[in-house]
Formats: sequence, C-alpha cells, structure tokens
Amino acid sequence: MEAVRALISDHAVFHFKMTTPQAPGAVPITQNKEEYLLGLDRDWGITSRERISQKRTIKRVELLDNGRATLYSSVKEVISAPEQGIGIEAFGKVRITLSSQGGRLQIDESHVNVTLSSRPLRHVLHDLNKADATPERQPDRGKPAQRTPDYVNTLGMAFVNLPPGSFYMGSCMYSPAQQFEDQRRDFMGETTAGVPCPSGAGVDGDADAIETPQHLVRITKGFQMGMHEVTLGQFKKYIADTGRRHLLTNDFMEANGQGDQAAVADVSWRTAQDLVAWLNRKEGGESYRLPTEAEWEYAARAGTSTRYFFGDSSAITHLGEHAWYRKNSVDVGENHVHPVGLKRPNPWGLYDTYGNVEEWVQDRYAENSYAHSPTEDPVGPLEGESRVLRGGGFTDFPSGCRSASRRSGPVGGFRLVRQASPSDNHPLGSAAGATEERVEVFEGRPRK
Repeated sequence: MEAVRALISDHAVFHFKMTTPQAPGAVPITQNKEEYLLGLDRDWGITSRERISQKRTIKRVELLDNGRATLYSSVKEVISAPEQGIGIEAFGKVRITLSSQGGRLQIDESHVNVTLSSRPLRHVLHDLNKADATPERQPDRGKPAQRTPDYVNTLGMAFVNLPPGSFYMGSCMYSPAQQFEDQRRDFMGETTAGVPCPSGAGVDGDADAIETPQHLVRITKGFQMGMHEVTLGQFKKYIADTGRRHLLTNDFMEANGQGDQAAVADVSWRTAQDLVAWLNRKEGGESYRLPTEAEWEYAARAGTSTRYFFGDSSAITHLGEHAWYRKNSVDVGENHVHPVGLKRPNPWGLYDTYGNVEEWVQDRYAENSYAHSPTEDPVGPLEGESRVLRGGGFTDFPSGCRSASRRSGPVGGFRLVRQASPSDNHPLGSAAGATEERVEVFEGRPRK
C-alpha cells in the first residue's frame, strides 16, 4: 500500500473530467493536470495562485486479473487566488488502474472527476484554520426518538406537516461597501448606519453576498416536507420501473456505494424532476414536487433565525450531532454520503437538512435574486440555466451547512415536498393547506 501511495504522489498527469459551475460559460472538459491549472488562469481570470491544502485518501482497492488492480480514492485541493480574493476548492473522486511490471507498479489508466467551486478567500482560510489537526468522531448520545410521520407513500417516503408562516430569509452581512460608507460617516462625525438586519440576528461572518439582503418571506400554505433525503433504494425503484439504466454510470455507482439507505447523490436537477413526474404518475395526481428555495429554508430553520437551527455556533459538539460534514466525514476517511436519519433532526422533525448531500430545490439560481424577491411564496427568477442547491454536503466546512447557505452546481441529492389532500389519514387542513396554525419569526424569536 505504501508503494501505491508513493506512486500516486509522484504521478503528475491525472486526467480530469471537470465541471466548473461558477465559471461563466464553463462546460465539462477532459484535460491533464497542467492544462487544468492553466484553465483556472484563463477562464477565471486568475493572475496568481497558490495551493494551500492538498489531501488524498485511499478508499478501496479491487484486484483484477493478470496482476492488475483498480484503486479508488479521493483528492481535495484548496487553491488561493489572493488578487481576486477567492479560494478555489476542488473535490475529486479518483479511479486508477495499476499493473505490476518487473516488480514495479505502473499506472495504466487514471481518471479524476473534479468539481470546482469558489468562495471568498477569507472564508476558506477561516475554515482551514478552524479545522483541528486530529479530527475526532462525534460522541454518540444515542439516536433520538423519531417523529411519527404524517404521511408515508408507496415508496416508503415519510412526510411531516409544516404549517404556513413567516420568516426572515437570507443572512445579515456587513459588506465592504457598507463598512467604507460607515468609515466616511464616522470621519465626518455622522451617525453610522451599521448593518441592516431585520430579523434581529447578528451579523454572519460567513455570509456571502448571494445570501443578501435578508428579507421577510411569507409561506401562505402549509405543505408536507420529506423527513429524509431521497435514498438510493427509492431511486433504484424509479430506475427499475422506468428502465433508465443509462443513469447507472461508473461515476454514479461509485458515488452511491453506501447501500440503499444512504441518500442518493450525483443526480442532476432534470433527473430529480423526472423522478417527481414518475412518482406523480405512479400514485396519481400532482402531489409531489421539489421544494421552492423559500420552502426549503423555512423548513430548515424550523422557526429560528440563527445561523443554524440549534444556534449560532458551529462547534463540533453542535453541528456534528446534526450533520455529516467535512470534519466527521472526509477528515476521518469517510469521503461519501451516509445513510439518512442517523443524526439528530431539526425541531420540526427533518433529518440531514445540513450536510450529507446537497439538495436540489425548484428555483433557478441568480446571485442577486433576493433583491427582487416578492414577500409571499417566492419561486425564484423566471430565467436562468442553473438551479439552486441547499444544505451543503459531507465535503463542506461548517459555513457551507448554514441555513442560509446557497449555491449552484451540476449534481446533488434531493428531498420532496408533497401537497396533502383531504383524503389523507393525516390531512393538512382545508384546501391542502393548514390555516389554523401559523409560525412567525420576528426580532430573532419564533412566535406561534
């Protein structure tokens, strides 16, 4: 195994199947490592860069015939671009075929599927500095009693009733422009404006501009939210019934090797929509859909206005009890999704809203969409190619798992919303929307 590790370290020409969701006009390409780095300079306008973190983890080795073997591992790199003020994070899955010639190992074939994303450099450096040198697993306090679902469908998907209500969506951010204007005011002896934070919550140091401005949202109709992310077992039933076996690519099967109870991963937004259409045909009606982005954050916050539904601190004793994220997954050699429902739920009985796998929502992605969002039942921009992912995944730092964190990307997981009907055993009130109970959040406190 040490010889294998050394060979991988010395091997300089991996081939990348790369997706760059935040690079304008980017498309998947295949290129060698040096071309990939040059592509960052060319396509992202980066004039200087420096690798500040790199880690490779061997997951498993499969022995083949004729002394050959296929090795599966993961690669993580963080590259700083200080002049642009961003950090580029690359997360990849590595597949290498090895053979032995004359007692020496050689690489016959290599493939790395890499996803790139960018964040403000200060956030990247902050998260790297907070990571412990020797990560530890979370203390096991026992699995809490599971909330009784209000509806279970033919695939075994469990749903809980969520009432209509109001909440503050997004984050409070003290932008450089606001800071500079306050410096001007202070210099002139004028009253500074400070940070506009309508929820009464504090400024979020991890907030990104795409999460602003924080704004009031009203969800006018109750709905049912999936207690869990859609599992691989449920997704397999969709494939078996529709015959869409072309979805079972090597990359998909590698990403989904943790059993039928694990959250399904590496699913495109259109495939998630196709499953929704299939399930509606199977059960009759138009009850199922992806949640809107506002519904997702409303459900994840569960009546709170803090960074996480359990408070503002992302300390390991808090986030690790509720989420699979970088510290208790990738940093301990578990670079994969996990079975759903093993962590503690949020106050409304929803599991894995943070971490494990990023979740698709219905909305199109736009960086400034919050500036033009209506108050009642927003559905996002009317135009745009990309869709929104929420909740973060097992590769994310704590900042990517906050209730307000949002991004776009090529693939993810998902959970479903169901609009209840009066014929259900546990109806959600009249016209499929509960009206008797309403949750409102003002000045940072939930109020019923």
